[in-house]
Amino acid sequence: MDNMNNAWRSGGSVASVLVDAAGLSLPDSRAVDISLRASVVLALRVYNSQILEGQLRPHIAMALAAQTVGQVRRIIASADRLLRR
Repeated sequence: MDNMNNAWRSGGSVASVLVDAAGLSLPDSRAVDISLRASVVLALRVYNSQILEGQLRPHIAMALAAQTVGQVRRIIASADRLLRR
């Protein structure tokens, strides 16, 4: 979460901070594990209810169905663009 906050403050993309426990970038083709999916869905729900007033419902549905890290990155990047408007 600190990595996500730092990326947001520095103007970088939050999607770029998807890393493993060692801090190495996760490859786009890697399968999404349950902890990554849960983290992404929770973050999207918080932003959806507190900031974007329901605009992220499609993103949440896509995150629940995402199969790869690359798909999750694209979902996060799309939500990130909405947050920056």
